[in-house]
Amino acid sequence: MTTSFVYDGGSVLLEKQGSSTTATYTYGNALIRKDGETPLFDGLGSERTVTSSSQAVTATLTLSAFGQTVASSGSSTSAYMFGATSGYRTEGDAGLTLVGCRFYDAQVGRFITRDTVLTERPYAYCDGDPVNAIDPSGHAPKDIKKTIGELLEFILKLIEILTGDPSFRGTLTYTGPTTIITVNKAGKTIEYRGATWTLSVLADLGKGKGGKK
Repeated sequence: MTTSFVYDGGSVLLEKQGSSTTATYTYGNALIRKDGETPLFDGLGSERTVTSSSQAVTATLTLSAFGQTVASSGSSTSAYMFGATSGYRTEGDAGLTLVGCRFYDAQVGRFITRDTVLTERPYAYCDGDPVNAIDPSGHAPKDIKKTIGELLEFILKLIEILTGDPSFRGTLTYTGPTTIITVNKAGKTIEYRGATWTLSVLADLGKGKGGKK
């Protein structure tokens, strides 16, 4: 049976077979729910744990940096597992993953077609460094640590401008699966972790109210 997709930009919102909706996806900054399943992601944006609508853990998944399955338990109905927050989509029976505009084979760690951008390595995935990079377009890897660092530097500068207080300075670190911004103010250490830190920093520190401990 043919599956049709309804998109919002580059993100799949619905999957349909005939007149029946077979899957519904919800997004925030990235994918946050598929039907009644809520996935939890690691630092590369790959699915690690799945919970049901009652918050019970229904599946766990451990993947290598290249996307090979190392261990799993339970089951998930989502096609978005390896690189899920970058839109990587597992294509079932073929054993391939749609990464941007090209199909990728996690078993060999390479794309199955050459890059049409001739300045890039033709078949290489993330220049052989999948621990520190992702490739949402399928054309060019993006350095995770560099991207996060540049964004955090911008946020801290914005905080200084909003508050007029140059003492709002922080230590920026990237540790494993969690992005951490630590701000030292008046002898107190405030940390913002995970996917919600940008809103917390701008809403709390941006008003000079401190923030969460």
